[in-house]
Amino acid sequence: MTYAAPPRPAVSRRSTRGAKILTVVGALVCVGAVVLGVATVRQFVGLLPLDVLGSSGRPGSAVVGTVGAPGTEQITLEAGRYAILITQRRPDGDVGLAGDLSVTAPDGTEVATNGEPQVSLNAERGGVAARSVGAFVATEPGVYTVTAPPMADGSTATVMLTPDEDFALFFMGIFSTVIGAVAALLGGFLGLGMTVGGIVWWANGRRPRQVPPVLPTPW
Repeated sequence: MTYAAPPRPAVSRRSTRGAKILTVVGALVCVGAVVLGVATVRQFVGLLPLDVLGSSGRPGSAVVGTVGAPGTEQITLEAGRYAILITQRRPDGDVGLAGDLSVTAPDGTEVATNGEPQVSLNAERGGVAARSVGAFVATEPGVYTVTAPPMADGSTATVMLTPDEDFALFFMGIFSTVIGAVAALLGGFLGLGMTVGGIVWWANGRRPRQVPPVLPTPW
């Protein structure tokens, strides 16, 4: 009696379209997270007072004028608000000026210099420390006469003038930096998970799936 060979199981291919889409979208999310992270780091660096002091401790590009303490200088200023900074090499504590900084406008009027800067600055580079101690408003452009008293402890110091930062813009910069950092981290984890999941799904989908044959009824 002759028996027919049992039919071989059929082979079917699984669709990998969904896995490919998930992998590509995950990779794009990862790239977007990296771009956002780089932009966030650059924005954070821009908020740091790196332009107040140079690498050697000399006045940076943000400084519009300097005067020794004690001393008098003629400084050309544009109209605007300026922060007053004291710089010293290896200062011993937060010693201030023995009196108020004297600023005379081009028309001869005295400018009040006992204001508070909107954004306090503290920087140290090249062994020189700088900190803001006051602020004043220049109401008109021109040459201002700036006279600095000696330091209260008799030490050597230099008074620097820099444009005062706007607090609202500074706060928005800090807030957007925090949001950007959180979004970059979450996007990175999400994109990585989607990419890995898509690759695993894709690999499993490429494996052929055997479908058991339908055996004929023996009667």
